[in-house]
Amino acid sequence: MVKLKVLSPNGTLFDEKIEMVIVKGAEGYAGFMRNTQPSIFAINNSVGYITYPDKTKKSVVIENATLYCNKDLIKIFALDFVIADNLSYDEIMKRKKDLESKIKDTTDTKELIRLQHALDIELLKLKEAK
Repeated sequence: MVKLKVLSPNGTLFDEKIEMVIVKGAEGYAGFMRNTQPSIFAINNSVGYITYPDKTKKSVVIENATLYCNKDLIKIFALDFVIADNLSYDEIMKRKKDLESKIKDTTDTKELIRLQHALDIELLKLKEAK
């Protein structure tokens, strides 16, 4: 087992013992577990997968993150990290519609990019929501 700790600007989002985490970077997916060679890994906005000690697996949505690992600890520094089981389809749909409306009415390029990024994250969450 290895400890996975996820930190964000809003505090600690996850702090548990796991068997493995699989995340997506620029060149594809990579898995990290106990005794993995010390590494730093950039994580794309994507869906990742956690395997717990009892072999259950859960999907997570990760937003703009960097992973650091050493022998007994994996740290992920992320803007957001949400376990798919905790996602609400109705809330995501509401945010999605709100963002689409704002995108339609926006003429400022910087704001449009920010809104599109937020919409991309909501669409990732929507794929994983049950």
